[in-house]
Amino acid sequence: MVAIKDKVLSTASSLSADELPSAESLLHELRVHQIELEMQNEELRRAQLALEESRDRYVDLFDFAPVGYVTLSEKGLIEGMNLTAASLLGRERAAMHQTRFSVLVAPEDGDDWHRFLLSMMRDGERSRRTIELHLVRGDGLWFPAQLDCVRITGDDHEANLRLALIDISVRKQAEAEQLAAVRMEYLRQLAVEEMLTEQRERHAIATDLHDGLGQTLHVARIKLETLAKGLPPETPSRALLDDLSGLLSEASRDVRALTSKLSPPALMDLGLVPALSSLAAEMERVYGLEVAVEDDGAPKPLTPSQAAILFRAVRELLINVSKHAGVGTATVKVSAAKGRLVIAVADKGRGIGDWRDTALAGKGFGLPSVHERLVFLKGAMGISSGVRGGTTVILEMPMDT
Repeated sequence: MVAIKDKVLSTASSLSADELPSAESLLHELRVHQIELEMQNEELRRAQLALEESRDRYVDLFDFAPVGYVTLSEKGLIEGMNLTAASLLGRERAAMHQTRFSVLVAPEDGDDWHRFLLSMMRDGERSRRTIELHLVRGDGLWFPAQLDCVRITGDDHEANLRLALIDISVRKQAEAEQLAAVRMEYLRQLAVEEMLTEQRERHAIATDLHDGLGQTLHVARIKLETLAKGLPPETPSRALLDDLSGLLSEASRDVRALTSKLSPPALMDLGLVPALSSLAAEMERVYGLEVAVEDDGAPKPLTPSQAAILFRAVRELLINVSKHAGVGTATVKVSAAKGRLVIAVADKGRGIGDWRDTALAGKGFGLPSVHERLVFLKGAMGISSGVRGGTTVILEMPMDT
């Protein structure tokens, strides 16, 4: 620019006075043009800086994206990956260049990956597919991954495969938990059906015992007593008939007790709370355990299976008290709160000690069976006990609202 200016000045000095104004005008135009060029250069410099910043931002977005990105050649060789992919795979990015991607695939999924790669390379431009595989980290551990793939043809007309790599361990765990929950619900439904079937069978057997064997024993005892009345009291035959009548009376009581144990009539006809009162009378008569039943008076709607399992659980717990607690009294408190039925069976005996180990080991007390049945019906059981004595078992069950 300076040389042009000097040339213009030299030319202007050789011009005549008439020609001089046009030369000054030319010089002015050149100066304006120089300023414009300088402004354009400054704009170009700023544009270049903006492009470099944009490139840096793109590189950062690519490298630190939440998804791993991998580029493969048509032969399945790694041509590039971002830092996220390298981190997911637990490997150095530079060391993976031109490495076969198949070495990162778990052996059990090797054939699936090979077929997938061949099918992707046979597909047309911009074809997309997804596959789930187990990949191997640098430490040798496997993890489930989802690969979203697209086929791209480069400027050199060679096909490339671009992968978006996502660790789906959390999703797989959630799916496994959901499947486990579905299976547990299925098992719960089976358990409920089994309990209902068992309760029906118990009721049928109890009815047959009461209406069949029970009535037969009762009639036989009446006939023996009638026969005995026709004999003198001191005769051996009369004594034998009295003994037989006593045995029949004892057998009738056993049948009634067995009938009540199989299917308490009060439970079927009156509900849980009256059945517990009847159970308290039975515990005192059979086991010598005085049981006080307390009820808050609130409605307690329960399904037959719920009432049956709670009744049998309380009965099992009271028998435990009579056999192991070393006391002659116990309390059963029944209440309803927030849609749940709560039964507290308490005694002031010697206590269970470490009841958790006892329950887990399955050593007596029937606690594992009670807890398992309650859980299947969406109930719960809690126990507070200590070596100094006293045990309280809390049974909870959602009411049939």
